[in-house]
Amino acid sequence: MAKAVNFTGQTQKVSFASHQNLRKAVIDSTRNNNLQESTTDAQIDSVIKSFFRNARDLAGGKSKRKNDILQQPTTENQSGVVREN
Repeated sequence: MAKAVNFTGQTQKVSFASHQNLRKAVIDSTRNNNLQESTTDAQIDSVIKSFFRNARDLAGGKSKRKNDILQQPTTENQSGVVREN
């Protein structure tokens, strides 16, 4: 689900920021933690944006992309530079 949502709703994804009740619930629950009482909305929004930006790496996405790259055949050109095909 996180892959279909982003903070602003760009690129035809669902906008997290437009769901004010959900955003407020995240902000309120963050501030209920004694160590996070003085955290600003902007700081919380920054963490939320980072979460959605990295959502494609959840559930093994990063390791899958890494394995896909490692399995691509490579060729060496005349100057000795290795290129991926």
